Amino acid sequence: MDWHNDARFFYQQDLVKQEVEEENGTKTQPTYEFRVFARDFKTYFIQNLSSLDCCWCYANKSLGLGEIVHGQLLSTNNLAELPTLIIGDS
Repeated sequence: MDWHNDARFFYQQDLVKQEVEEENGTKTQPTYEFRVFARDFKTYFIQNLSSLDCCWCYANKSLGLGEIVHGQLLSTNNLAELPTLIIGDS
């Protein structure tokens, strides 16, 4: 079998690499810039400035209107729940 053309081989390599990075604590998640357009109690309407996608979400910090923050948008398996914007320390 030619392993260079087998997608299963590369998928397994990625899984092993991911597990090693998680054990070492070296895994870094990509962060994106988001702008806050609206606020409703504990939820925010944000726009991803790189993809221009917009959505309502929760955030782990209080945000102001028009603020631009760097963070990750974490979604849940339940489509009825809003995602959470995790803002990194700046």
